[in-house]
Amino acid sequence: MRDLELLAEEQDTADDSERVAARWKHHKLEYERLQQDFRKASLQVRRNAEQAAVEERRALLSSPDPTKRQQKLQAVGPGA
Repeated sequence: MRDLELLAEEQDTADDSERVAARWKHHKLEYERLQQDFRKASLQVRRNAEQAAVEERRALLSSPDPTKRQQKLQAVGPGA
């Protein structure tokens, strides 16, 4: 993007300079939008994983038979 910014400054005519500057601005805004979307998606993935872990734990702990609950916990494995 810095290359486009420099290219805009190096143009011979004002029209060319404005055209390149407009393209640079468009790319900059798109880049910022994509960064924001990526951050939102990353946070959503984290929330989904945390929610899935909570639901799984709730399901495991809601088993009426302690033996079955222990078997389920062992089947899931450590760190779950």
